Amino acid sequence: MAMSGRLFLFSLMVVLCSAKLPMFSWDTLPVFFHSGNESGLYSEESIKTIAKFPMVTIEKFQSDLVSGVDDEDDMMRVMKMVKDANPNVATYFYMNSYKDRPEMTRMARELDQHPDWYLRDSNGTKVKNAGQGFYVFDVSNPDVRQWWKETCLNALKATNGDGCFCDSSQHT
Repeated sequence: MAMSGRLFLFSLMVVLCSAKLPMFSWDTLPVFFHSGNESGLYSEESIKTIAKFPMVTIEKFQSDLVSGVDDEDDMMRVMKMVKDANPNVATYFYMNSYKDRPEMTRMARELDQHPDWYLRDSNGTKVKNAGQGFYVFDVSNPDVRQWWKETCLNALKATNGDGCFCDSSQHT
């Protein structure tokens, strides 16, 4: 049975998530931390506060604060700091499900090395997503799916993380 891009990415997100999820009940509103910090590097005090949340996703946007650092590396650095502050917090690595965001510098370099990984229209022109104008990678390509999965799994190994946050999966 063929799997659509949407179904695959949803399934991938579930596969990458460990059993370590915060307790959930409809009786209370769950509060999680999901942020990218453009205002400066996280302080030790900020990390301690972030580590009090039951689930944490560190997003892109920090790397331009440190010259020569990829966003992916900085996200992993912060994930490790949060996990060191509270080993029981569930940490998630941010990955976009289908679009090439320039902030994800390592991802952008990898995609540039594989022009066949971009979704193209019938004229062979790279497709941009509606509204934001970012190029879209072709999730129907098995090599793209393998690369996406390996990127997430490698980040989890490097950080002792608990899963990958699959952003924008509703658009694929």
